[in-house]
Formats: sequence, structure tokens, C-alpha cells
Amino acid sequence: MKKILVPVDFSDNSENALEYACELGKKLNAEVFILHSYHVPVPVSEVVILPMPEEYHKIAMNGLKRARDKAKERFPEVNMVIHAAMGSADLEIPAYANNIKADLIIMGTHGASGVSEFLIGSNAASVMENSLVPVLAIPEKAKFKELKKIAFAADYGNHNAGHVHFLIDFAKIFDSEIIMLHITSGNLVDNFEDLEIGRFKEYIIKESGYKNISYRLIEDKDVFHGLNTYLEQFPPDMLAMSMRNRSFAQKIFSRSLTKRMAYHGHIPVLALHITK
Repeated sequence: MKKILVPVDFSDNSENALEYACELGKKLNAEVFILHSYHVPVPVSEVVILPMPEEYHKIAMNGLKRARDKAKERFPEVNMVIHAAMGSADLEIPAYANNIKADLIIMGTHGASGVSEFLIGSNAASVMENSLVPVLAIPEKAKFKELKKIAFAADYGNHNAGHVHFLIDFAKIFDSEIIMLHITSGNLVDNFEDLEIGRFKEYIIKESGYKNISYRLIEDKDVFHGLNTYLEQFPPDMLAMSMRNRSFAQKIFSRSLTKRMAYHGHIPVLALHITK
């Protein structure tokens, strides 16, 4: 993992995400790319005189330089690259990630209410949908620490093998335990899913050589309730999920759900893209 992309909007929360990225970049000797996307307003009448697009770009670059310089004070050993792009964040972030061949996108999210929360939540969901690069969402209360336990919530099959291998590469940095989680609505007694997940775990261990992997099968008719119950009882240091579609990603960051989810305030969420 050599390139980490961090979109910023100059808020305290994006500053927290940048700090998290720099901590990880320091540990991995990775470059940190700092992106800010901006819009140029369209005048509603001929009377209104707006600055030229070049002025908006200059303002964005000045903000990026301040953010980089502040981060450099704490992380002088981390190489940082700044970039400003005109356009919608949910499109510019995946495009720039693809352009620089980023290995990971780190985004800040927070629990604000109203329009602010909707925009941040929908942006995160859109990036998770459009980006082939893994996206790590950092809640406002989350601080960087050694990842001793990484929970991976998914259904298990060949399409998830690549995701587990990405997690293993991530886990090796910290010697983390990977806990494979699966929520089932069936009866756990004689449940064939238990056997299948057990086989999948053994297959991954044999193929990767990484043995610090376990699994938990959880019975609950509501996948989000089952996941939340587990996270409350056994909070991991990071939660990884396979994102099959936009609706699932939006549910993860929706206002109604995040108020009830244990991970929302302090557990980073890693979104792994599934090609349709």
C-alpha cells in the first residue's frame, strides 16, 4: 500500500481523517494525496458578478496548502501531494483515485444532523459505489490506533476471496485478528452456512498462510440489528464490509440507521467494492 487519497473540505472532521491517513502513511511509508473538489457557482442574473474560475482554484489551493503544512508539522516524514479539482466530490474522488492509482481512499464522516449529514452520508455512499479503490470512512470520534481486531461482515463466496486477501495484507501490518461475520436468519442448529463459512475460512488460511482468522455466525432476522448487537458486545478496531450496491452503502450512513449503530461514533468502516 503506497498511495493513500484523502478528500478534504477543510472541516475538523476531514482534518481528523487526514491525521488518520498520515498516521497510516507513516507506518506504511506511503504517500498521502490530499484532494479538494469545488464548485463554481452559476450566476442567476447578469447583475451578479462572480469571481473567475481561476480564483476559486486559487482559494482551494491555498486551503490545501494550509492543511498540508499543518499536517507536515506533525508528520514531517510523510510525503504529501495536494490537488484541487472543479466538480462534484462523488465523481472527482474516484476519478482522481484512478488517475494516481491510489491503494486506499480515507474519508471523514460525522454525525451532524440535517442537510450536512445527508450530504456527507450521500457523498460517502456515492464514492463507495463508484470507486474500485477500497474506501475507509473515519467517524469524527475515531482516532488512529493499532488494529488488533478487524471484523469483516459479508456473505462468503468466491467473489469475496479478493476482499479477504486485501484485508490480510492490511492485517499483516498490525498482526490483526480478522473476524469473519455472517448474519443468518436461519436456525444456527445444523445450519449449513456454519459449515460453508468454516470451509471458506480454512480455504483462505491455506491459500494465504495467514492463520489469525476466525469467524462468527450470528442469528438475526435483521442484518443491521444483528451486526449492531455484535459490535456493541465485541467492538472491533475496524469494520470491513462488501458493498454490493448504493442502497446498502446509503443505509450504512443514513441518519436513521447511524443513530442506532454502535460503530457510527468511533469505529472506522472499510468499504470493499464488488464488481457487478
